[in-house]
Amino acid sequence: GTSAAVRLLDGDALVCGAISGAPEIAKPHRLSLGNNLSGHAMRSGRSLLCLDTENDDRVDAALSRSRGVRSIIAVPLLHAGQAVGLLLLYGEEAGAFGERELTTMELLSVILSAAMAYVAEFEAKRDQVQALARFEATFANALTGMVLLDLDGAILDSNPAIQRLLGYGHEEIAGHPLAKFVHQADRRKTRAAYQRMVGSGGNSLRMQHRFVGREGQVVWVDAAASLVHDAAGEASFAIAMIQDITQHKEAEAA
Repeated sequence: GTSAAVRLLDGDALVCGAISGAPEIAKPHRLSLGNNLSGHAMRSGRSLLCLDTENDDRVDAALSRSRGVRSIIAVPLLHAGQAVGLLLLYGEEAGAFGERELTTMELLSVILSAAMAYVAEFEAKRDQVQALARFEATFANALTGMVLLDLDGAILDSNPAIQRLLGYGHEEIAGHPLAKFVHQADRRKTRAAYQRMVGSGGNSLRMQHRFVGREGQVVWVDAAASLVHDAAGEASFAIAMIQDITQHKEAEAA
């Protein structure tokens, strides 16, 4: 008789993901990646065939004997080039499997690996959508001013808090350099600081400067900007958080 199992990597051990055949092969639930066939297959990333568990140094003979196993095929399941689990076939007799069974198991592992990659990609995209939804809710409702900037410092998006602070609607400021709304005396240093951050690949900057609003009002702010990187690690855009500290500055001056 034969039995099969799918075991997935969990830390330094394999856990049973699915099983068909004798229930004994599911015990213990966690299979340590030691000096056994599973460990060798995971570390090498190659399919392995054991013709006789009693005469194979790669196999834990005592454990196999307790399960009534004499032949084993272990085929790694790969994700992004790394072994993340095993597809295992167990036989009750020595020499139960050969190259034909090994080839069949390798084909099954390709299908399972592709399915696992699809599930991982789906879950990653779902997490991204959920994270984006949370960010959009925070962006829209934050009391702190927030703007998204391209790498040249132009405004891609703005939240209601910064629109109230400056006295402009989003359509009036979108596409314009944020530095356009900075006080002329501070404009050069803010633009230079942003360019240094982008040019050097630095992650963030923080500084205090003045904005000039629609009605000519001067607003002191504490501004912090951070670069956001894409999946390849390249800077994609920046997000700036802007806190009104005018009253604090006026109190200092007084």
